[in-house]
This record gives sequence, C-alpha cells and structure tokens, in this order.
Amino acid sequence: MTAHLGAELPYRVWCVTRHGEVNDRAPVGRPSSQVNSRPPGKSSLSFQSGGAADRLSPRGLVAQDVDQSDRRSVQGSQQRGADPSDEQLQTISVIVATRHRASLLEPLIAAVLSDPGALELIVVIDGLDDFESLSTLSKLGDFDGRLSYFCTPQGGQFIALQRGVAAAKGELVLLLDDDVLPTSPLASGHARRHGSRDDLVVVGSMPVSNTAPLGVATRIYSESYNEHCRSILETNLAVLDYLWGGNFSLRRDRCLDVGINSPSFVAHYHADRDFGYRLSNAGLSGVFEPSLRAVHLHSRSPEAFLRDAGRQGVGIELLHRLHPERLEPFSPRQLFDTVPYPIYLIFRTISWTRTSGAASRLFIGLGLLAGRFHLDAVETFFAKMAQHLMQLHGVRMGRVR
Repeated sequence: MTAHLGAELPYRVWCVTRHGEVNDRAPVGRPSSQVNSRPPGKSSLSFQSGGAADRLSPRGLVAQDVDQSDRRSVQGSQQRGADPSDEQLQTISVIVATRHRASLLEPLIAAVLSDPGALELIVVIDGLDDFESLSTLSKLGDFDGRLSYFCTPQGGQFIALQRGVAAAKGELVLLLDDDVLPTSPLASGHARRHGSRDDLVVVGSMPVSNTAPLGVATRIYSESYNEHCRSILETNLAVLDYLWGGNFSLRRDRCLDVGINSPSFVAHYHADRDFGYRLSNAGLSGVFEPSLRAVHLHSRSPEAFLRDAGRQGVGIELLHRLHPERLEPFSPRQLFDTVPYPIYLIFRTISWTRTSGAASRLFIGLGLLAGRFHLDAVETFFAKMAQHLMQLHGVRMGRVR
C-alpha cells in the first residue's frame, strides 16, 4: 500500500448501488455513480436536539467541561440555520469505517446527516464478509442522497478510512469512529473551526456515555480518556503528539499527502498516534475543541478487553521503535510505574510465559466476583492488573516479531 492516497489501488473491490445491485466495475475506493445519482435531500432519518443523544450525560472531566459550550454550539446552529456566512466555509465530507457493528450505523447516520453542513457521508465496510452492515446500509440508502457506501477487502480501520478519503469530494474530511454519536451539528462545527486554514487538525471530544451502568472495561477506558483530555487542556500538550482518533478533521489533500495508513505501522493500536506524528512532521498543527462532541458508545467484553490490552502492548512498543526522535526507548516498567518494583518483576516474569493469558483471566474473574458485591474499586484494581499483564505480554510479542 502506497502512502500517497491519490495513487490507484492495486485491485478492485465490489461496490453496492443504492438499489442493492453489485457493481464490480466501480473504481476502487469510490462509490459507484449510481450511489450519488440522487441530489442531496433532507434525510427522513431524524436526529433533533432533545433526542436520545442530547440526553447522554458523560461523567467526569469532559462532561463537566463540555456541556455548556456544547449547548451553545447546538443553540447557535439552530438559530443560524442556513447562515449565509457558512457558504464561505470549506466543504467537509464525513468518513466512517465499520466492521460487524451494523446496529450502530442507523443512529450514527441519522446524527451525521441531520447536519446540513455535511457534504456527504461515506461508510466503508472493512471486509467483504460483513453482510449485516451491507444490508443495513442498503436499507438506509434511499433516505439521503449524501449517503454512500462500499465494501473493501479487510485491511483494518485505517486502510478502510484511507480508501474513504480517496473517494471523498470535500475539501475537508472528518474521520469518525463507528461507535460515536454526534450531539450537535458536528461536521459544520469542524468546518467553522478550520475557517480558511489548510494546516489544522481539529480534534473533537468523545466522552463515554453513562446512560447505563458502565462495565469495568468501559470505566477504565473512560478514566484514561478523561485523563488524556485533562492533560491536553491543563498542560498544553501538543495535540498531534497524543492524537486520539475517532473524531478529528483535516484537509483532504493534506491527508492524502501524508497517508492515514503507514505500511511501517502494522499494529492494531496507537496507529492514530503514529498518524499524529507524521502529520506534525508534515507541518500541520493540532487543536483540541471539546465543544465538538460525539458521545462514545464504548462497550467491551472481558475477552475483548484482554485482547485489546495485548494489542496495546504491541502498539506502544512499535510506536517507540519507529519514532526514536520523539520517544525514549520503551521500558515495560512504564506500564507499572505506580506499583512496587518487586510486583513489577513478578508480572514481567509471568508475561514471558504461556501462563500470562490464564493469569490475566484469573484477575478478571476475581474482579468480576468483586463487582457482584458492588466492590467497584476492587474490580477495577484486578482488571487493571490483568490489563497491564496482557500489555506486557504484547510488548514481548512485538519485540520478537
């Protein structure tokens, strides 16, 4: 895969027209002409202020810091309507990559297309075997002429996003995860923040929804994300040095020049940070705008939580190895910097054996048992120990590749 997205891709994918017909003649990474044959119109999918998404009230730092500005953003967009000044904004395309999460697509599409500032929404299905997502999109296809979609052979989220950007028509591209839900006209907000500049990467916020009791994996994720936001806001960390993907935008041509996917970064996790470093090296600047909010509908099973932890270890080790000019040589001790050194040595030893998986599952089981007695702090402690153990195991696996 070449780094420049404007280059023609080496093989074709099959695309689906709005009428559900397979079109294998369409160019790779671009929806067929039939998909965009209808003029843009108002979607019959509804997403209005006061709906379910507006009632989401994420806890912690982001919810406290964002809510008032978010309300101003929603109210302002409603009062402005078709503000003539908005015609001077750069056009913006929204790109989403998805795989086997069809149930999330309808509310996301409704939220994105309720914003008249979104030029188009391109959904890229990562894999030719995700028939449920394909079926869902084919049913939604007639609701708004701005929606298009296509399938591509499975290559991972960033490769799918890369192909979506190559197919986009907007001057800006807004890259969204498929499990976030905008709570205001998000594309318009991103475009307004860019103004006429061509060197910005605008990062919005993604606080975790707490409309239902949070599982331990989601609590840990939310804590980590809130701490990330707090660090950005309070210590003036460089946004692109700690790019947290899922709700960010930039110029399409700059995105094509840098390339979302890096052939060198083969890990599942921390590819967004790798992208941030490469964008910074290309002269772009990052800004964090908490008011550009999309609620994160985060959910992880214990098995997925442990699998993700292992992938995080692989990713962080690779990140340090590929960017020595920015990062010091990685020490596994960094994962256990809050625990006594003897405990770290025990965990490091276990992580190098075949018992690491069994030990981490034991910790998770103990945590879940504590959770049944509403001992949330104990549950979180054991889950973090399991997470760190699998991260150490991932670091080891990354080093032996």
